[in-house]
Amino acid sequence: MRRVCSFCSTAVLLGGLTFETQPSEAAIPVGSFSSTVTNLASGIWDVSKVTQLQNLDAGVSKLNADIHFSVIFTQNGAGKLAGQGITSVIVNSADFSGTLPSATYKVVGTVSSKDGHARLNFVASASTLAMINGRDRVVKATAARVVMLDSATRTLTGTYRNSASASGLGSGTQVGAISYAWADVQSALGDGSWKLALILADAGNNKIGGTATVTLNSGSQWSFAVKGVYNPKTDTTKLVLIPTTESKGSSLKVEMTGASVTGIRGKISGQSVDVSLGQ
Repeated sequence: MRRVCSFCSTAVLLGGLTFETQPSEAAIPVGSFSSTVTNLASGIWDVSKVTQLQNLDAGVSKLNADIHFSVIFTQNGAGKLAGQGITSVIVNSADFSGTLPSATYKVVGTVSSKDGHARLNFVASASTLAMINGRDRVVKATAARVVMLDSATRTLTGTYRNSASASGLGSGTQVGAISYAWADVQSALGDGSWKLALILADAGNNKIGGTATVTLNSGSQWSFAVKGVYNPKTDTTKLVLIPTTESKGSSLKVEMTGASVTGIRGKISGQSVDVSLGQ
């Protein structure tokens, strides 16, 4: 009869978690451990890489104006969006057609989620001074988006609001609905999966220290310091992940039995996660 080495590496896929562990006798967990979360209800979305939010259509049909500008922004550990800089505004209208360079832009917004329901609030604005019809005029354009993602029904819906103005020439606003097929959502946002990597060390007296990293499918990472307690009677471990300065706003609690992660709960980049083995 062929023997199976009890110390060989194993992988367990259950409840939307993929675990890569090194089984051993009951002992305080020390070394490297990783878990990949694929459960959509605990998906984490990074909107800072979405092309449709980087290259904006701010057109207003009431003004017969096509307006486009590009922005760069970040999404931090608390799920807040922020960006500012210089961009070009491309305008095609009855009063002016061309590119307005050296426009200043600003981006603000938030991303949040709970129980598989994610919400995005996003506002990007650009302004510049331009010579139009023989006068210097302040030109402004704003693109606002409110989007809801439902992982249970796999739908993305929302509203957009574009506004534009040129001093002395008037202003206008256009409002409409947003709806995308799930395939388009995945193309823009990915599948929401993320990976938790732990490096744990014995700190003495059944205490645990270490570091952790959460990597989103976009490649964005959040880093943590780890503190925990091991219970030798039940062979269970409870870990608290404390965000570094760059990851401030995110926090997790992790439970382990033996060398296996059995639960991950908390917030990552403003979005709630609650994943248990067997769910």
